[in-house]
Amino acid sequence: MAAFALVAAACGDAQPIPTATAAPTSTTLATGQRAPLGVAKIPTTTSSTIPPTSTSSSTTTTTTRAVIEAGTVDNPVALGSPSVVGDWIVTVVSVDTDAEAAVVDENPFNDPAAEGEKFVLVGIEATYIGGDTAWPWIDIDHWMLGEDNLLYKGIDSECGVIAGDLAFIGEVFPGGTVAGKVCHRVAADDAARAVLVVEEGFTIGESDAAVFSLRAGVGSVPLAVPPNIPAIVAGGPLGSIGNPIERASPGMVGDWRVSVNSLDLDATAAILAENQFNDPPASGFTYVLVGLEATNEGSESADPWRDIRSKVLGESRVAYEGFETYCGVIPDDVTAVGDVEPGTTVSFNMCWAVGRDDIESLLLILEDYQDFESRRLFYALG
Repeated sequence: MAAFALVAAACGDAQPIPTATAAPTSTTLATGQRAPLGVAKIPTTTSSTIPPTSTSSSTTTTTTRAVIEAGTVDNPVALGSPSVVGDWIVTVVSVDTDAEAAVVDENPFNDPAAEGEKFVLVGIEATYIGGDTAWPWIDIDHWMLGEDNLLYKGIDSECGVIAGDLAFIGEVFPGGTVAGKVCHRVAADDAARAVLVVEEGFTIGESDAAVFSLRAGVGSVPLAVPPNIPAIVAGGPLGSIGNPIERASPGMVGDWRVSVNSLDLDATAAILAENQFNDPPASGFTYVLVGLEATNEGSESADPWRDIRSKVLGESRVAYEGFETYCGVIPDDVTAVGDVEPGTTVSFNMCWAVGRDDIESLLLILEDYQDFESRRLFYALG
């Protein structure tokens, strides 16, 4: 197997972005509501106390704005420049301020923009620099701010189904870079002047956030701090990412003894021949067909489709999993196996659409679907 090398491509200069303290009302703001800066966790460049955000007969709440040199509403990160948000280096790489045609053409159930509104489609690149693994849809939250801090966030501002949705990208390992799109429906007057706010998702208390310009020539570059990307170290227990199991060698996945018994790293022709309705993979991708042999070592009948979760991983460090990697109808699909009695051995196939650049370094990852605390196993494929 080709070495699983560290991809240390230059991600640009970046520094962590401090954020304002969030008042409790920040989670209840609705699309179109004008929110005082600081309440919606939006970094600003002014160090002062803003007007009260909530009052009662006995108390008054104030919020202090954060002091930040770049990545704020008043001084957003320039288009094409990176900034650190939590465990991610985030860059806005493209902007379409009138994306209605692209959105409507993507899915027949997408509605066009309402009168006085526009769809703003933003392309994002994000490199994961954390120590474990992560999913963009969990870690990266985003919304837009228009004139006078008008907030566009949540279901009310969604555009519908979009191509390359950032939310559909699979698990990312340290050093992996993903590219995806986010889209918000905004007032037409705000389409050309809104900024994008990117924040750590699903955090408790304060979280990192940065404000990104969506206009060329507007904004600045954060101060330079080289990112620290954890390396994947060779060695470790058999079945770990640094010491994967060789093909044809068995490993235990829950109650299943599993080995790879066949492999087709360029199975596109075979998949297209299997069913007339199967589509070819996207440009730069191919279908990878992996044949597995599995023995039920448990005391009860079981179905490998229900018990074994699978994905593949290449040098890009972004796992191929989910609907975006679907091959279509494949021969001897794991979904057709059904219940297997104890002591019985079965064979079946799994398939993914994989980028050709990842083929030589490809690893198969198997996990016990019934026990998320169990150790995952890595098998060498490339």
